[in-house]
Amino acid sequence: METRRFLQAPLAVASVVVTLAALGSWLSFSKVRYFNPDEFEHLHFAWCISKGMLPYRDFFEHHSPWFHYALADLMSFYQVDRRFDDALAFISLARSIDVMLAAVALALTFLLARLWRGSPTGWIAIAMLAVDPVFARKTFEIRPDVPALVMWLACLVVLVHALSVASLSARRRTVLFALSGLLLGSAIMTSQKLLTVMPGFALAMLWYVAAGQGQWWTRVREVELQFAGFVAPVLATLSYFWSRGALADFLYYNLTLNMHWTAHRPPSFLFFLRNHQFAENPILLVFSGLGLILEAFRESQQREFSVGKLLILSSVALIAGLWELPIAQEQYYLTFLPLLAIFSARFMIAVATVVSGKYSAWDRSGLRYMITIAFLGGTIALLLTSHDWIWAHPEARWLKESVVLLLVVGTVLMLRAGSAAALTVLLCAVCICPYYLARVQFLEVNTKELQSLRYTIEKTSPTDTMMDGFSGIGVFRPHAYFYWYLDPEIFAMMTDEQKRQLLADLQTGKLAPRYLIMDSFLDDVLSPIRWYVSSNFSMVQHQPYAALLRRN
Repeated sequence: METRRFLQAPLAVASVVVTLAALGSWLSFSKVRYFNPDEFEHLHFAWCISKGMLPYRDFFEHHSPWFHYALADLMSFYQVDRRFDDALAFISLARSIDVMLAAVALALTFLLARLWRGSPTGWIAIAMLAVDPVFARKTFEIRPDVPALVMWLACLVVLVHALSVASLSARRRTVLFALSGLLLGSAIMTSQKLLTVMPGFALAMLWYVAAGQGQWWTRVREVELQFAGFVAPVLATLSYFWSRGALADFLYYNLTLNMHWTAHRPPSFLFFLRNHQFAENPILLVFSGLGLILEAFRESQQREFSVGKLLILSSVALIAGLWELPIAQEQYYLTFLPLLAIFSARFMIAVATVVSGKYSAWDRSGLRYMITIAFLGGTIALLLTSHDWIWAHPEARWLKESVVLLLVVGTVLMLRAGSAAALTVLLCAVCICPYYLARVQFLEVNTKELQSLRYTIEKTSPTDTMMDGFSGIGVFRPHAYFYWYLDPEIFAMMTDEQKRQLLADLQTGKLAPRYLIMDSFLDDVLSPIRWYVSSNFSMVQHQPYAALLRRN
């Protein structure tokens, strides 16, 4: 046991160094990185709640509300609509909280991987996940997907612990099953995107009832308690909105509208896969796909329920959501990226185990050398065909040389020294490019947005109403219209009558915003009455992406 731990130590150290370096980098940018407009959307959602408004009834929203209610409670300690310093401090705090939650998600990913396949799988998985550009971008931003991810992973960890530890008492197991359901229900009330996991998760639980270990009635009771735990947060939320007379609004804007969402770009699965994941981190995608296939083949050898079947079915259901959802934004990837990282780790360990000669059959047939060449050549080819701007840039010469050198050294170590040392070197090699790419993206600063936000807070009144496209700089000001942001997707889903009424109400004064935040989106919406805007509003501040117009 001590020898095994000693051999794993370099891998653990490399993983911790890579993970902490990534988290430290993202946290250091919390005050200066550019803002995604979604962040202002979620902040305004929380600000409206803090002012006593009820979402879905008093203003438009299409996200589950738990995250925003939590933000609203924190917001009460800051004068975000009166003091720019307080607004900036709160935004930085909210970002920092999400980065810390990302650290929790990484820890839970490690625990899940260790419970299932051991610590080496966990060490590799968290390092590959921490440097992934999509994971870095989206967990850094203020959005409900991050706490939802933590709850989802906690659900899996609790459930896998109940399924894996034979020494647990019957009472402890039932409590853990109920807790897993409670966490899953809470995750969905934080981000309804996780509804897509339900077919796979439900099938896994039915499989457990039909072919799990232990007595059948015990398994039925455990799943019944899990379902009760799942239903509790859902019913509590529905009851709250029912008591406020907004249950129908809650259901429509959270479910019906999202399932019929109209995108301003084709909702192509291949488009998002190619441009938002594969092009940035093909190693994670390809390795995880191969690892998923290997584990699925292993699981197919037995009928009995296992943890592997739970993880595979959940992963397949979440990935299938890329087809099911009308449009799958980048943040949706957070639901399954940790599972992809775990399957990637399983693939790397499988290759290292075979190539290191631990299975004599592979050695005698000479196939391990063919696998070695295929692994090295395929990995380098993936890196060369993606990250094209990195490889082409003269200043990045050191990067590609380092990656190729580490891949060669790691492959040689698999043949000569064994899998532990090889995995350490290979892990460093496959993490360099994603980390570099994510860090470069974080260098785009938020100076212009902060200038506009400062002007809005310091030069306008907290009661001044605003109408925005999707710039977000009126985040801490009351909105003038139910659809308080009018990006192309929202505008496309409005009926012709709603669009006509909007323009008519502006001209008659029934809808009278004090300010218009005229970005390209709002300019398109108001283009039929541009004459009215120019006659009744004057520009008071201009930025490259938006102009602030005040009513005369």
